[in-house]
Formats: sequence, C-alpha cells, structure tokens
Amino acid sequence: MILVLVLLSTMSILAASSAAISLYLSVGGSASMIQSRNYYLAESAMNRVLFYLREDAAAHDDRTLGANEYKGMNEFYSDAERWLADGILREVAVSGDSSLR
Repeated sequence: MILVLVLLSTMSILAASSAAISLYLSVGGSASMIQSRNYYLAESAMNRVLFYLREDAAAHDDRTLGANEYKGMNEFYSDAERWLADGILREVAVSGDSSLR
C-alpha cells in the first residue's frame, strides 16, 4: 500500500511539472511572437518615414523650415504636411489599429 502511494505521488509530481513546463513554454513563445511583431512594425514605420522624407526632398527645392506649402509627386499626398528632418515628433500609422512615434 505504501508503495502505491509513493508511486501515485511521484506520478502526480511529474504531471504537475509537465503542466508547468508547457505553460512556461507557451508564454515564452507568445512573448517571442510579440517581440518579432513589434520589430517588424518598427521597421515598417522607419521605411515609411524614409519614403516621406525622400518624397518631400524630391518634390521641393526649398528645404527651409516653416515652408509648409506641399507640392507632392501625386494627388494622393496633396493634403499631407511637409516632411522635413526638423525634429518634430509625428505619428506614423503602420497598420489599421496601431501607430508608432
């Protein structure tokens, strides 16, 4: 009888540790997925900002600060503000529900 109780307690300890390890691994996997997603969102925002800066530089000869008249390369950006490397914080939307600064 004592042997059966020792065996049952050993099996329950193994089952509990297996459940705890699987829980820790799933949490670690989701954290890695979130970190990877945030990396690609930041890279996408950086590429979009570089596009805006290059598009603005190609469309305007006047690069002085305060010159806000926008003459974009196409009509899609006609109501947009100028993008100068002037240190002003701007929000860049990189997907439907999130934005980066």
